[in-house]
Amino acid sequence: MSALAALSDAMEYATEILSTDPADELTALARDNGAAVDIRGSALGTSWDRIPPDAAVDAVRSIPAEHLGDWLCGLFGVARERFLDAESSDTVLTAVDEIVSRLSEHEFLTALPALRQSFEFFPPRERDIIARRLTTSTPEAAVVNSLDVGRQLDARVDDALAQIGMR
Repeated sequence: MSALAALSDAMEYATEILSTDPADELTALARDNGAAVDIRGSALGTSWDRIPPDAAVDAVRSIPAEHLGDWLCGLFGVARERFLDAESSDTVLTAVDEIVSRLSEHEFLTALPALRQSFEFFPPRERDIIARRLTTSTPEAAVVNSLDVGRQLDARVDDALAQIGMR
């Protein structure tokens, strides 16, 4: 991931040191089902400014739900700031929300640690921005209810972790 972060910086700030534009290779790597999931996310993040929103959404939907958090770690590890500033991030957030909403409770609890870790790339203020983006089309009462449900789920996860000695 560090190499892709360096490449991302070179693509943005020092294009003169690159002999060719690596966008095609990065796109191929982001789509490569044989590549590590976090590397696929990093590859997409490296070329974030050059991809159309629907291609980013297709990339999200191609990741198995249990690996979505790892993919997001790769993406955010390379393109955190650009992700926050891009309008295309809203479509990706919506796709992530749709995937997570369809998970069974067991699938959600399995995916939760990596999903939580992925959003830790953002400081609290930026997490608030992301949460507001996800809830802009939701009526206020539903948001409050959703937050309560989320807090209850967090408490259940903490209790389960404590029971097995992991908290």
